[in-house]
Amino acid sequence: MAAVLDMRKTGNATPWVFPAPTMSGHIEPSTLKKQHVKACKGKAQDDKKTGEKRYDVQPFPLYTLRHTCLTRWAPHMDPWTLAHLAGHRDMAITKRYVHPQADMIRAAMDRARVPVTVCAGADARTPVPETSKPS
Repeated sequence: MAAVLDMRKTGNATPWVFPAPTMSGHIEPSTLKKQHVKACKGKAQDDKKTGEKRYDVQPFPLYTLRHTCLTRWAPHMDPWTLAHLAGHRDMAITKRYVHPQADMIRAAMDRARVPVTVCAGADARTPVPETSKPS
């Protein structure tokens, strides 16, 4: 990724990582949508008889990429960091992007388990972690 960013910077008169021939000088939503459709089109030719548009890759909402990115980041960071990176002010929004997998849930439960024993003379209602057991 660093090499791609360096390549973008060299020989580029603008400060933008993704410059575009727009008034602002950087890529805008309309420009991005056009490039997305062009990329999905690939080398596919439209049907001249019916006028049906054909694509090498069926176009999809670009927002899907954001959703996928946040979903893939979720297992590697706490939800507050994920919300911050996503620019969410409300955790309810972040929850839409987090899809815990069964193995991640199991791993979290394994980390939360602490073996306990009750020490002689200790209050029987207060578990003592194994690491605190008297020798």
